[in-house]
Amino acid sequence: MAKVSGPLELKWRSTHGGVTGQQSRMGKIMRSHFTVHKHQWFTRAPYNMAMAAMLRAWRDLTSGERELWEEFSLDWPLEDRYGGMISIGGFQWFLKLNSVARLWAANPIYLPPDDPVCDYNPTLIFTDTGPGGPITLSADVGAPGFARVIVRRKINLPISTGWFPNPLNWFATLSFTLLPAFIVAEASEIDPPPRIHFFSATPFDEEGRQGVETQAIFTRE
Repeated sequence: MAKVSGPLELKWRSTHGGVTGQQSRMGKIMRSHFTVHKHQWFTRAPYNMAMAAMLRAWRDLTSGERELWEEFSLDWPLEDRYGGMISIGGFQWFLKLNSVARLWAANPIYLPPDDPVCDYNPTLIFTDTGPGGPITLSADVGAPGFARVIVRRKINLPISTGWFPNPLNWFATLSFTLLPAFIVAEASEIDPPPRIHFFSATPFDEEGRQGVETQAIFTRE
């Protein structure tokens, strides 16, 4: 950016070619013109669509239905990062449960459940099949109805990585209608050792309630 002391025919902010000029209290200034581009990654599209659908669904609720969500939020506060209990509000609970369910086209949840406890609690086991083989995830029971398991991962990190990455990258949303195992890292995806690989799997029941997350770390040296 440069301050202009010579003549410049400029009254208000304007752009000519690759130069933007602007009148300020300090005088006339010029800088290279640039445009900020908002990147729209394709992986965000389902989340944006789900959020828009939930906003429309919330507006369609009756005042009585909204009041039930407000009562639910008061009955079931959440713990914040400092260990305190806070009420997030009925609208936030509505989004919390519905936005997850909408990702796999479940019907909207218009009324709050009896409690926020997940009804789908499978035993999830990650298994490293060994050098040259894949890494798999298995469940002891299939997911009923619209219940799902969300799998996240970060693979091929340096062996010196000393912490569990947060967040992991979304990898798959599974119904587990086919048991017993699902490949979460193909052998061809795994770099030669030494490498460390991180995985997590979180169940959600048909009402969008989140179960206990299972984490796994595998080191190939």
